[in-house]
Amino acid sequence: LGVPLHKSSGAMVSVSGAVMPLLPALVLCCAAWACEAAPGSAAEGLWPQPTGPTHSSGPPLRLAPHFRLVAGQPAEGAGDVDGSVDAVRRCTRLERALARYETLILDGDGVGAVGRASPKSSLGVASAGAELLGCSIELGGSADCDRVPRLGDNESYVLEVRAPWARLSAPGFAGVVRGLETLSQLVHCDGVDSCFVNASDFHIEDAPRFPWRGAMLDSARHFLPTPTILKMLDAMVANKLNVLHWHITDDQSFPLRTTAYPELVRGAYSPKYTYSREDVKAIVEAAADRAIRVVPELDTPGHSLSWAVGYPDVVVQECHTLDPTNEATYTMLKAVFAEVAELFPDAYMHLGCDEVSFACWNTSKKVTSWMKAQGVPRTDLGFKSLTARYIGRVQGIAKALGKTSVVWQEAMDHYGDSITDPTPPTDQLDEETIVEQWLAPPWNWANLSSIVEPGYIGRNDSWAHGFRALTTNGWYLDNTDVNSWDKVYVMEPLTNKSCVYNSSFPQGHCSCECPSGPWRDGRCHCFDLRRSSAAASVLGGEAALWGEHIDASNLFPRAFPRLSAVAERLWSAMEVNDPAQALPRLLRQRCQLLRRGIEVTPLGPGFCPGESATLEHVASLIAV
Repeated sequence: LGVPLHKSSGAMVSVSGAVMPLLPALVLCCAAWACEAAPGSAAEGLWPQPTGPTHSSGPPLRLAPHFRLVAGQPAEGAGDVDGSVDAVRRCTRLERALARYETLILDGDGVGAVGRASPKSSLGVASAGAELLGCSIELGGSADCDRVPRLGDNESYVLEVRAPWARLSAPGFAGVVRGLETLSQLVHCDGVDSCFVNASDFHIEDAPRFPWRGAMLDSARHFLPTPTILKMLDAMVANKLNVLHWHITDDQSFPLRTTAYPELVRGAYSPKYTYSREDVKAIVEAAADRAIRVVPELDTPGHSLSWAVGYPDVVVQECHTLDPTNEATYTMLKAVFAEVAELFPDAYMHLGCDEVSFACWNTSKKVTSWMKAQGVPRTDLGFKSLTARYIGRVQGIAKALGKTSVVWQEAMDHYGDSITDPTPPTDQLDEETIVEQWLAPPWNWANLSSIVEPGYIGRNDSWAHGFRALTTNGWYLDNTDVNSWDKVYVMEPLTNKSCVYNSSFPQGHCSCECPSGPWRDGRCHCFDLRRSSAAASVLGGEAALWGEHIDASNLFPRAFPRLSAVAERLWSAMEVNDPAQALPRLLRQRCQLLRRGIEVTPLGPGFCPGESATLEHVASLIAV
């Protein structure tokens, strides 16, 4: 039966004469019905789990042969959609979304079988006269839904499903897309000839917990073809993720074609492995159609060796950094950033600013000569001030282009005026900066609480507030522990404590193994922002898929199902954190992703409907 998903000393069950832990047995049982319809709560089978009130009742409801998604209200008593829909504000993105989800719903099981015959009688489907003709979409607000998505867009929606018409209402386009995804997950096909929703009366209210729910792709260590990135967007929208953080360049390659400095692309692996302006526009447009933002990252001053292939004079090549002492560096950055700002309309640009080697700069003749001429000491503090100067200048370039900076956390806690790490933030770091946390106190880094709360240690008294922040802590998915979705699932952005929520502890029963103090002060640096006003400064987080060992051949099974686990953590209530309760829904989600062509690592033994195994065969293996 394969290797158990979890090591457990708990209850055991016998399967085909073997003994296995209860949770792996649950995997087998759940997988057998993972994509089958079953009556239950409205949230059953939905991923991520909705955050608002949900209700479901009644027997399954069959989809009509002519099921349609329409913008506007169907006319009263209309038996079909043709000619019966009120006028609605035109929106090209909405039209494309409806067409895309209509295809997913009508042919999501790969057989295109909606309405060919009556559902199996054993399912207890509602009477033959009760059919779901379609779903009407009500888009509120006056905002232009054809614009690109923005941080803070309202993604809430209300979905009501009952014959003859379902109704999806949302204040903005992003909410419509999230609601359509939920509707598509409610539809189940029996694998033979019929599709239905598993109750005849649904009501779902939903909205995300965090506004920034991202996946980071690295196309510099291994080139990711444009179709692969487009496929990732489909996988992301299926999990209600809304930010693609695109780490485009690094030491190994510079795959982005630019017009202002055309020789930069010589740093790509080959002319074949590059992105044209048309490629970028196609990705940004497809993302916007799915209410996904695309945030580009050109990581500097470190991780920049590939820039030297085309323009060696602006790079300290032995240190793999741009030259912070050369005015030509800033002239180039102004032109390149301007081009990137045009290609990527999002209001945010990731500047990187991580992993600068002061020891290496100390061996560079051109860097140390400049420092001597400027009276900057060749000490740790001197190199920190040089880095802070660089960050201030590149942030100024980005800000002049209308972009707010995102940086890795070194920019906040490693380049300030202190001989020990973490340092106080440098005065040159813009207060609107978003700081992306990726390490923690045991490595002498600030924890998330120190980033977002007032009074960061060492900052002068004029510093009245913290920074906005993202976290990736525990969500580096490039590692090969592909079966660790449960560990990923319980990582809570707002605390490094482990919390259990149940009827006895509705507010959570939490514990924390104290991380070693980053300031070597002997204090415990556990933090808990769950009920702090500073929690609003935690915008969300990202799962990172660094590309050293990932390319198009293994991206999706490396990412999923763990990326689905991250998606629910960032969307659903923090009290929804029990892997055992999440497992049946995640199994169903895996089947849904497989049907959409997304490769997902199995969670354990089992199958999805449509595969060669049968429910009866798997059930016969289980002895209760």
